[in-house]
Amino acid sequence: MVEIARQFRKQPTPSEKILWQELRGRKLDNHKFRRQQPIGIFVVDFFCAAERLIVEVDGGIHESQQELDRQRQELLESLGLRFIRVSSDRVENNLSSVLEEIRQAILNPMNPRHPLTPSPTRGEGGHDSIKGKEEQEGHENLAPLYRSGRGAGGEGFYGTTDPEERAAIRAELDGIVAHLYGLSEIEFSHILSTFPLVPEETKTAALQAYQNLGKPVTTSEIATLIKQGENNLVEFKSTARWNLRENKADKTMEQVILKSVAAFLNTNGGTLLIGVEDDGNILGLAADYQTLKKKDSDGLLLFLSNDLLLKEFGKEHANLFDIKVEKINNLEVCRINIKPASQPMYVNITNKSGTTEECFFIRGTNSALNLKTREAVEYIKTHF
Repeated sequence: MVEIARQFRKQPTPSEKILWQELRGRKLDNHKFRRQQPIGIFVVDFFCAAERLIVEVDGGIHESQQELDRQRQELLESLGLRFIRVSSDRVENNLSSVLEEIRQAILNPMNPRHPLTPSPTRGEGGHDSIKGKEEQEGHENLAPLYRSGRGAGGEGFYGTTDPEERAAIRAELDGIVAHLYGLSEIEFSHILSTFPLVPEETKTAALQAYQNLGKPVTTSEIATLIKQGENNLVEFKSTARWNLRENKADKTMEQVILKSVAAFLNTNGGTLLIGVEDDGNILGLAADYQTLKKKDSDGLLLFLSNDLLLKEFGKEHANLFDIKVEKINNLEVCRINIKPASQPMYVNITNKSGTTEECFFIRGTNSALNLKTREAVEYIKTHF
């Protein structure tokens, strides 16, 4: 779903593009929204995690899939997420009223669920709830749905009415919401324990889903990343500590890693693979292992996490990093998955003269870019 969401971000509808310009960079009362956000098996148009608020922009295609949209919305609402649905026509012709409706939903979080109405022909944003035979009968006649599709708002795979399958979907969505909030496994487990009326099997399923979502990518996925080459979301580094040219340990190599990580943090996140040359040739991690007290993958993971990343960026940002060592073609590769930060992340870099300066990096096409002060100020205004 992450790759699907990325494709949707590259091809927004006109109304999505208009609304995003007003939501991005915390423009709306300093609330952070994400666009084309994966939530479990769905991708929603706009999502404010702090307010558990989904904003969907409905185009003409939604006239033909009202029942699908309703089931999808009810499934997400069952997890405590809230919805606002607005028509694409309204976004394009009455944007101020759309922004005010979003603002009021944030100010009044206890408002009842936003009714899902036909869009765009009925209502200005959907204030007439659907009343029909399905509601009166408790949706007993709803058919299982396995369709997928993309509209102006509301993408993804539409669920099922089978109780066991719906329970599995709810567990997965619980897990993804926990990840969105940056909860550790210990924190999520504690939260689940505070709901005594929820069956133990339900809580166990949610925790299992959380753990599954946190598992590393498979070897075949790493191979695919390497085959595709470096881009704005993937970067390769030969080593983390060993200077291959001078054949010795070199702390400047660590700064190279910090630059790359900071750039991903300040842009859209990404993946850093250590032990892979720029051309995709796999070197492995043996060179780095020899620089460590504990000369194995555990030693490298401890160094990267505690001695490098958390030391530079702060322990409070530990949830932004997922570090694993994977084996491919009998060689080990370190994979660092990096989430985008919610605030500017600076890194201290020592230049050739030995002076340390605070730098701000962003991700370019396939490398880290060091912004000058004025450039950084302008970027931060629009991005965070």
